[in-house]
Amino acid sequence: MKDRLYQIFSTNLNIDIQKINESISKDDTPEWDSISHLIIISNIEEEFNISFSPEEIERITSISLVIDLLNNKI
Repeated sequence: MKDRLYQIFSTNLNIDIQKINESISKDDTPEWDSISHLIIISNIEEEFNISFSPEEIERITSISLVIDLLNNKI
């Protein structure tokens, strides 16, 4: 799961996958803006065949939070 998730973030933020880890957040990643956020969410939903609520989408501010949400949904 993490590998697929990291690939989504790497591709959409244009960051080397080797630099992607659970500690990456919107606060410390300038590439993670509002547009890329929506694209990332959409790609995660498609990849894992899930849906996030608007509240969950708003709460997602780091990769670790995405992992927590995915673990609860899968």
